[in-house]
Amino acid sequence: MADPEPQLNLFENHPKDGEFHYLFRKKLTHSDLWLGLILVGKRSKEHLLELKNSSASVKLYTPASANTSVSFQRHGRQSTVQLSKVGWTEIATSNGFVEDDEIDCWCVYHDEDGQRRTSLLVQKISN
Repeated sequence: MADPEPQLNLFENHPKDGEFHYLFRKKLTHSDLWLGLILVGKRSKEHLLELKNSSASVKLYTPASANTSVSFQRHGRQSTVQLSKVGWTEIATSNGFVEDDEIDCWCVYHDEDGQRRTSLLVQKISN
């Protein structure tokens, strides 16, 4: 089965010429919503573990949030990639995410201000 494609028409602002890499589909948990989104799967680790370890932040694009910067949590298991509560809870609320919603997540590599950047794109799965 092919990886899902983002519905870019839902996003007001996103990297236009980015290189999109599908990361995962996930059912949101209570912990995801209130403590910070855990980015699951091997692909998340391949694309984002280095950013987490370097304390970098990323822009996260959703249909309701144009480009909010979020950082990674530094505590916990070294191999876990988790967005920090600060920033993520605001994004989840503005998008109306609730427990048991399913989301898809993509990593986007793009050029910004002459530098190569990494961003995330998250959208709710429509039922």
